Amino acid sequence: MELRSKKNKPSRLNDLPAEIVVAIEQAPKTPASEKPAPEETVAPDSVDGLVERLTAIRERIWRLQAVFATTLSQECALEANSYLQLFQDLAGQLKAKDPSALDTLVRGHESLLQSPSIPVKPTISLELQRWMELRGELQNSGRVDAKTERAPPGYVPDGLQSFL
Repeated sequence: MELRSKKNKPSRLNDLPAEIVVAIEQAPKTPASEKPAPEETVAPDSVDGLVERLTAIRERIWRLQAVFATTLSQECALEANSYLQLFQDLAGQLKAKDPSALDTLVRGHESLLQSPSIPVKPTISLELQRWMELRGELQNSGRVDAKTERAPPGYVPDGLQSFL
């Protein structure tokens, strides 16, 4: 095992394959002082800003619901519901400013984007479910059925004693 000296500081590059380390070290360094040219930004509360945000949220909702439809992941359903609530809040702001822009944005998808969010039933973790099963088994393990003890010799139970 190689011991590292204080001069040779531990690096995350040591965990990577040698070819990748060489490629990273040979890659040209980008100076931190260079910043990309600022793009023309739109005020977030303007009509254009709201349309831009709502479009991104709408696309995210569609993607999450598509993933949920194929995987039935509860996390995807919960996240889609939270984005749907955010979409509806921002849609209310846009409707106050420009109702025609909102109509254009949701056209064809009104039932999905303007309906209330779907309640998602919480799931029980497997550990909790197993613990409850074990608890039930332990509670029932010491129990002796009094009717079975008093049964005459040669008696064959039919499984209906608990209903008597």
